[in-house]
Amino acid sequence: MLRRAIGTAVAVALLSGAAWADTVTLKNGQKVTGWAREEGDKVVVEMALGTVAFCKSDVVSIEPGRTLLHDYKDKADEIKGSKSARDYVELSKWARENGLNRYVNENLEAALKIEPDNEVANRALGRSMYKGKWATQDEIRRDQGFVWYKGRWMTTLEQQLVIRRELDAAESKLYAELEKKRKKEDERQARLQRIQEYYDRLAEEQRLRQWYRTNRRRGYGPYQGWCGDAVPVVDVVGYLQAIGWSFVPTVPSAPPAPTVPAPGAPYRPPGVP
Repeated sequence: MLRRAIGTAVAVALLSGAAWADTVTLKNGQKVTGWAREEGDKVVVEMALGTVAFCKSDVVSIEPGRTLLHDYKDKADEIKGSKSARDYVELSKWARENGLNRYVNENLEAALKIEPDNEVANRALGRSMYKGKWATQDEIRRDQGFVWYKGRWMTTLEQQLVIRRELDAAESKLYAELEKKRKKEDERQARLQRIQEYYDRLAEEQRLRQWYRTNRRRGYGPYQGWCGDAVPVVDVVGYLQAIGWSFVPTVPSAPPAPTVPAPGAPYRPPGVP
């Protein structure tokens, strides 16, 4: 039913010589007004600010009507092929006054193609007379030695200073990151060193305890302060201290181990020369 209604509207519009779509109502209730045309399975609506396209299946109804776009098209058709720059300047002025800004510059450019020195068109496009010819502000700035950098015009010397400051800032940031990584690596190496020292100390203590257990049968007395033949458990507190856990309380260290006699040396009781 919808396709039949659209087809009827198209036929009527074509017979009347006018555009077939001015107000398009969509399924979601939205209405779009402009100069519309059919392109395949799309309904293209040309508006003052731009062009939009909809699927025919999303179109509920089409209401013919006249808009400013119709008036603009009529005026554009009247001066089509004109060799007078003034015609395009006047059309550009009319488009600006009626909010059809998308057609302003293109008519001014058309006027300059016919008359490059047209003052009204040049000034409307933001151009100024410079060294005997019309030029844009960008062209004037470049001719004066300015460059566009970081969103503004500046001299080449100022640009070099800005670039230098950027490089210095990037270099400082890089050095700061490298220094941070170096400190973290130094802390990691120091922690590994403390862990290794802990294991070495634990292994030495275990070796001494084994030596006393083995040589006790030979008449050597037990080391004073140790618990006889008891095998020590893993020193968890010492390990946590070794890896740098600051919240672990300091535990008094064991008394220094005595010097181990060389293998095969005779036993000498304490105090005997």
